[in-house]
Amino acid sequence: MFNKIYYYFFYKIYKAIQYASAPFGDHLINFKAGLVMIALEIWLVSSIGIYYSIITKTKIELSIFMPIIYIPLIIILSFNYYSLDYLDTWKRYNQEFDKLSKKKNMIGSWVVFGVTF
Repeated sequence: MFNKIYYYFFYKIYKAIQYASAPFGDHLINFKAGLVMIALEIWLVSSIGIYYSIITKTKIELSIFMPIIYIPLIIILSFNYYSLDYLDTWKRYNQEFDKLSKKKNMIGSWVVFGVTF
């Protein structure tokens, strides 16, 4: 279930970047969509950390050299490389999601838009 949600999210971002890049050529769309996914995942992990510090009322001092920063970053980068670039399973999912009805695709677009913003 998580895989389908993740790949659908990637699919919608991929299609949005493909649409926006159409006048300039379809160069590096996969890379751009992957970069957006990495940024969103980093913001998600950061938000969880911020909410945790607010709820527990603890002050957190962070540095790039602290394991709490670079371990999640390595995990996010590794996961995205493995799931998007190395295996190329996103291509199979993109073909599957292209076959969805227009109504389901529209609802999915709004869900992805709502989660992103």
